[in-house]
Amino acid sequence: KTLQTKLSANGTRIADLSVLHGMPLTYVHILATRVTNLSPLQWMPLQHFAASDDLIHTHRDFLLAIPTLETINNQPATEVLAR
Repeated sequence: KTLQTKLSANGTRIADLSVLHGMPLTYVHILATRVTNLSPLQWMPLQHFAASDDLIHTHRDFLLAIPTLETINNQPATEVLAR
């Protein structure tokens, strides 16, 4: 059995990420969704993340606390979060 480590939900009606809690996701793309709460992503080995600029700005401190995060919207995470 292969463990799923990616979620690409861009442009879907997804609003609640709580079902993902505890999953070892490394890739989460949730552009153009209704998601407002990123807390279910806490403790994930997240490396690549994509979401609206508003969601990123609102959860900046949360995203800064993810040590494995490499990219946000296909740009270096450190650069995106420094804005």
